[in-house]
Amino acid sequence: MAAHLLIRAIYDYQASDLKVLHCKAGDRFIIIKQTEPRGDWLYVVNCQGKLGYIPANYTEPDSLEDSKLLELIDTIISVLDADHNDPKIITIRQINHAQVKLTQLRCEVLSQLQSKPGAVSSKKITTNQPSDANFIEVVNTNDPDPNLYKLGENDSSGNVQEHILVYNCDSINVQKPVISTSEAGIQVDLIEQTTNDPTILVQGETTLDEMATIEIDDSLAADLIERVRVSTELSHGMCKLTIETVINYLREKMPMIEKTMTKLIDKLEAVDQCPSPLVMKNSSDLIKLRELFHKLWICKADEQQRGWPIHDDEEMESSLIEMVKLLANANPTISREAMFSNNCDNVYMVISYFHEETKKSLKMQLYSVLMEIIRLNDNMIEDNFLSTVLPASLANEMINHRDDIERWSKASILFTYVFGSGQKPPINLYEHVNEKYVNSQLDLIEGEDIEGNKLEHKIPLEMCIPPILAFNLHFDLNESNLVLKAIRMRSNVKCLMENLVSYLNWEEDPTLLINYFGKPMKTCDRPNAVHKLLTEVFEDPELANLFYYNDVRVMIDILISHLNNIQDEDENRFSYLKLLYNIIKNTNYKEEPHKLIEVNQCIDAIYSHESSPDNEKRMVRMIKELLEWSGAFGSMEVFNLVYLIAHLIFN
Repeated sequence: MAAHLLIRAIYDYQASDLKVLHCKAGDRFIIIKQTEPRGDWLYVVNCQGKLGYIPANYTEPDSLEDSKLLELIDTIISVLDADHNDPKIITIRQINHAQVKLTQLRCEVLSQLQSKPGAVSSKKITTNQPSDANFIEVVNTNDPDPNLYKLGENDSSGNVQEHILVYNCDSINVQKPVISTSEAGIQVDLIEQTTNDPTILVQGETTLDEMATIEIDDSLAADLIERVRVSTELSHGMCKLTIETVINYLREKMPMIEKTMTKLIDKLEAVDQCPSPLVMKNSSDLIKLRELFHKLWICKADEQQRGWPIHDDEEMESSLIEMVKLLANANPTISREAMFSNNCDNVYMVISYFHEETKKSLKMQLYSVLMEIIRLNDNMIEDNFLSTVLPASLANEMINHRDDIERWSKASILFTYVFGSGQKPPINLYEHVNEKYVNSQLDLIEGEDIEGNKLEHKIPLEMCIPPILAFNLHFDLNESNLVLKAIRMRSNVKCLMENLVSYLNWEEDPTLLINYFGKPMKTCDRPNAVHKLLTEVFEDPELANLFYYNDVRVMIDILISHLNNIQDEDENRFSYLKLLYNIIKNTNYKEEPHKLIEVNQCIDAIYSHESSPDNEKRMVRMIKELLEWSGAFGSMEVFNLVYLIAHLIFN
């Protein structure tokens, strides 16, 4: 497998993107992340220890002898560190992951080397019989001074005593790998085997059975992770991966301890589920997090802190940075214990401090803390966020800080998350988040205010739309919907509608925030935010007129395509049918039907399918009634056909 990850550049390539590597024909790379099937770009490391992407069609598979490949891997490992990579492009976590990957590859190559005939010097077994005991000694015939370590001692009874002789790793003429981490500079030497058989001879079958039944303490796996984390400052996940790699290697190379190592792996996999009270008590991460939250509480309670000069806030800012780092890298269970114990007091304290803080440097770090809270528990919505001052604070941030893109964008992401569940907020929230807020967002989206005056700003459009979509989710009735009221007050929402059509085409819901949290947030069975707003707009004939008929044609094309390709059990199919119904009912579609035949074929297929649910069949019948009511001869397509036939007959 290791050889398959070695590639060579066929042509020279000059990169324009910072994430892409330059290369010359003949340069070698090792693939760090491989996609199946092979994609257009490969994530690799070059011989200078730089991580990045290269175009796949500029490369070809390469091969080296195992010994040469081993030397190449060792060379790359020795230079793969933060000094050889741009910290703005490649993170420490990426470097650590690549180091572990290369170490795994090295183990595979080393195993292949050792399995080849003649790759390792032969052994002979000689027997000496002293007067007091017999013992067996393993001797390397090619090394007169093998530096063996003798374990055990002679039995005074005169019975045969077997001695355990272990090879010194230095007796193998293979360079040992060094894994460097920029944060800790830790070197890990891998023990190498000299034969296919284990090099450790265990005293009798009884000892083997005892080793196979060794009990593993429940806290051992957690203690291992704790020690590696304290020593290296690697994240909890990387510590687990490192330990798993070492244990799996030992399990593979030393079959006599396989059962014990398997038990340890099982303990390691369960370490995140429910750590014991002793493990929690001894966790350095939990102790430090509690200290940081206590310091934050003292700072929040200190009224004089509000008047400190900015340079006096450096200690607090450093504490918040450390808090973010710990929340991101510690065992998630430990972080949750620190955050959510005592009825989430620490969460409420962070939110309160966020609301009161005015200095940007501290505010930005508090944004990061809140983002980590969400990553740790994406179910904290109604009780912990919606019912606090956080939504109002975020709305004020977005209204008052348009000139600060970074600050505004973070407020936008958090606002989208808070309302993205579709849960109803307390009624008093509308005192702060109301039509003024919605109009402020629409001003940014359209680039003009409600009076038509141009508005200049640099906020990306893709950041402006999700908050509107998320805020719209909790409204059940169109009459009380603040988003629809704000849209109805405008004569032009062209930009918003065009983007909604694009989202519909891409089948995207930007309120899920996958790009920011690595996974879709929990939606509590709420509808697709794009489908909901489009359906509500077309449910109102006045709002439906905001769309040009060309846009309507495009939407019909999109809906036909989605309905023809969607799975039967997909809940979005009903949303598409409902949107199609509203478009046909409240636009000029009946006068100028677009792709009428395709529409009928599409909905007929859904109706005739035995697995289609009743609500979809009812919606299909309603659409058919609209189309029949409009009359076949009311369609322009049929009119044009009749006109063409008449023209041919009379001419």
